[in-house]
Amino acid sequence: MKSLSAVVLGLAAATLMSAPSMAADLMIDTPAVVPSSSVNWDGFYAGIQAGYDLDGYAPVQGVIGANMTASESFLIGIELAIGPYFDVGGGGGPGYQGYLVGRAGVLAGPALFYGMAGVNDVDGGFDWIVGVGAEFSVADNVSARFQIAQYDTSFTDLTAGVFWHF
Repeated sequence: MKSLSAVVLGLAAATLMSAPSMAADLMIDTPAVVPSSSVNWDGFYAGIQAGYDLDGYAPVQGVIGANMTASESFLIGIELAIGPYFDVGGGGGPGYQGYLVGRAGVLAGPALFYGMAGVNDVDGGFDWIVGVGAEFSVADNVSARFQIAQYDTSFTDLTAGVFWHF
């Protein structure tokens, strides 16, 4: 009987010692990680933009550029665009248009709001260009842009484009 009580006591002790710990640690839920698209705004980019001029022309341009972040939320860069335009209003044939601009903008999360100024060439005639735009991260290293630009006093372009950042 003594050996049976020792076995029962040993089994009871082993059972109690193997029970899970019931410490008073707080349970903290970890928020789910939601994948988001992000663009590294520093460095080179290339893309295409197309739009409509308020005078009836439709530009289509290839664009290359480079950006540098000057601070955590401020960006500067340079951009070159060139391509044909088409007279959708009738009366004229296609031509070419291009510009070289400096850009400066403010980063706000996945968005870049910028202004630009530089020189413009339409069919061999050089003049000035100014504009503003907004660019948004839509996928990893891909952004979409909406821009309005005034070319000297001649015409105003509304364009949209897609850009790949390297």
